Amino acid sequence: TGPGLLAFVRDSPINGYANGYLASLEIGGSAEVSFDLDLPLKRELGPAKLAGSALLRDADLADRRWNLAFGGANGRLRFSTRGLAADDISARWNGDPAQLSLAIGEYVVDPTNLLEGGVRGEFPVTTVMAG
Repeated sequence: TGPGLLAFVRDSPINGYANGYLASLEIGGSAEVSFDLDLPLKRELGPAKLAGSALLRDADLADRRWNLAFGGANGRLRFSTRGLAADDISARWNGDPAQLSLAIGEYVVDPTNLLEGGVRGEFPVTTVMAG
């Protein structure tokens, strides 16, 4: 489920890279998660490694901090021990089609940014200026 995916991300090292940005995020709907976990049994074998993806299906995405809400989100998220990326999530913003992108940690383009995100689509001025 969406809430289960969010709990997984918040309890993983990814949350440390987000610096609190995930605290006000909500995910509803469903998500299918798959991942590989390499968990060495000895410290000298190196750190744990996590790599996986989540397929969102008709998920609702909302963030109270930024007063944003997207419905019907579909698409794939990628994640690792050091970050999370969503390159092309289709959704609806106030009823209009939108494409979302998000990058945290190792997936950001500019390493001085904690988080990078984007919304593409054609929206009425009232939607863009709301909030």
